[in-house]
Amino acid sequence: THTHATSTPAVPPPPHTRIVWRTRAASETMAAVQHPGPRTTCGAAHLALLRCIQANDYRLAWPTRTLALRFVGPERADDITEIQYPVATNGGEG
Repeated sequence: THTHATSTPAVPPPPHTRIVWRTRAASETMAAVQHPGPRTTCGAAHLALLRCIQANDYRLAWPTRTLALRFVGPERADDITEIQYPVATNGGEG
């Protein structure tokens, strides 16, 4: 599994690890939803967010992000996942 971070670490990761440090681009406009429950049930939240984006005349501006705000364990009902889609208006940059 790869672990990603948004800033340069004070101490570099040990050699021969699979840790990758990257800086992600900022987005002026972000559509987001927090999904309570197991990550395997996030599909409906993704679809609802995509419908909302389309209904409000936005388009995806990639890359999307999924954050585990609370991870208790696999398939746990008390997990919280945030789904983030950078968006732009269909008429130009967002």
